[in-house]
Amino acid sequence: MSPSPTYSILLPTYNERENLPIIVWLLVKHLGEGGAGLGDQDYEIIVIDDGSPDGTLEVRECMRDWWSWLS
Repeated sequence: MSPSPTYSILLPTYNERENLPIIVWLLVKHLGEGGAGLGDQDYEIIVIDDGSPDGTLEVRECMRDWWSWLS
């Protein structure tokens, strides 16, 4: 069993289909290589979708294939 992440980042979204990949990429870039120096196991990003009609949830599902720690 893998250890629990140290940090949980809650990302509320509504109609963010086009922006979600950019936002997540910026978070990963900042937390990993840029500022905080956290590894992949140190954090998780939880996307909270409020019933977006634009397909934000579907984009999140596709992104989970790229990043297993995205939920």
